[in-house]
Amino acid sequence: MSEERWMVVRCASCGRCTGHRKAPRTCTRCGQSFPRDPDVVSYASSAGELQRAVAVANTPEELREELTARMGRVVEPETEAPSPASLLDALREATDASGVLEHSAVHAVLVAKGMGQTVEDLMAMVEGEGLVIRSGHGRWQFIE
Repeated sequence: MSEERWMVVRCASCGRCTGHRKAPRTCTRCGQSFPRDPDVVSYASSAGELQRAVAVANTPEELREELTARMGRVVEPETEAPSPASLLDALREATDASGVLEHSAVHAVLVAKGMGQTVEDLMAMVEGEGLVIRSGHGRWQFIE
């Protein structure tokens, strides 16, 4: 399987850098067209690395060293956030035999997925999407 590769591209018109998976046609900042071979500042192998590379590239030259040093102290999580589909599947698996999802089961899913989100925040989002309905304090029922 090929490694995912991102590039940091500088716009000749506005001078700002943005991240792309393939050569862009226009600048997402100013809308100007890129030449056939855009000015590639650097490459990144992950979204987190890309974010740091774009931030450094858009920082004034005199502040780059300090920014790089400060960003080096940030601890990156071991894994990326789970996809919404995998999280939803995990919540469905955590329901009991009667189809009820308890607060403790949701908490266990969040811990297993390594998410720092609270049960209340996650379930409010799932409720807002119309996927579950609250059936009591700390209890939800999937709408199928």
